[in-house]
Amino acid sequence: MTRQARPTLSEIGQHALDQYAQALQHLEDLSPVTTRNYLSDLRQFMAWCESCWCDGQEDHCFTPQVIAPSLLIRYRGISPNQAINWRRSLK
Repeated sequence: MTRQARPTLSEIGQHALDQYAQALQHLEDLSPVTTRNYLSDLRQFMAWCESCWCDGQEDHCFTPQVIAPSLLIRYRGISPNQAINWRRSLK
């Protein structure tokens, strides 16, 4: 399934993603396609976090230090239909 949108991240979130992309390219022996797809999945997760935190629960910017198992469980619990609707709401 192709993604319909490339969600926008906060400046801090984008910086974190850029730093991670550089680390992946220098430290891992991955194909460019694998790297691109992995970073795309990570961007989706980061944007989801920022949208949830925007509801007043936490700071709006993505911060890796606050990722907890409960947040990952919540993210994994999203059905494919909910994910599609969430992505559409970002447009």
